[in-house]
Amino acid sequence: MNKLIETFKSFYGLVIYFGVTIIFSYLINNIDDLSYELYYILLLSMEICNFTLLTILYRKRLKKDFIDFDSNYKKYLTIGFKAWIIGMILMVISNGIIQQFIDGIAKNQEINQIVLSKMPLYSVIGMVVCGPYIEELAFRLGFKEHINNKVIYYILT
Repeated sequence: MNKLIETFKSFYGLVIYFGVTIIFSYLINNIDDLSYELYYILLLSMEICNFTLLTILYRKRLKKDFIDFDSNYKKYLTIGFKAWIIGMILMVISNGIIQQFIDGIAKNQEINQIVLSKMPLYSVIGMVVCGPYIEELAFRLGFKEHINNKVIYYILT
């Protein structure tokens, strides 16, 4: 029974992420004549709220991982750099293949370019700082302790 409860704890990060996103989406979509400034503030608030709640949820694990990283940063940076190079090469190849079948740019890329030009502060905070951090906590960290098979873990997350 305890193992089942611990497994459900891995979903807490997802519940927080989707709960906050749904609440803020409701606010954004249900305010009549939402001003640009208020829309901007709500988007930033959503990112900061997710960032803060997930940090609080995983604070013990983050502290432990930070201490480990501080002791082994050279090893982790070497591994991270190699993974980044491999990921970049695979991304260039896959994008080249995708471009053979699609005219123009992907819709999500087009939207990101619009958001970047219209809301640069939100873009930096949301896409560069909070986004990757939130993604790692909500979609990976909670599952890491409960999925022992690395291949299944990588596929699922």
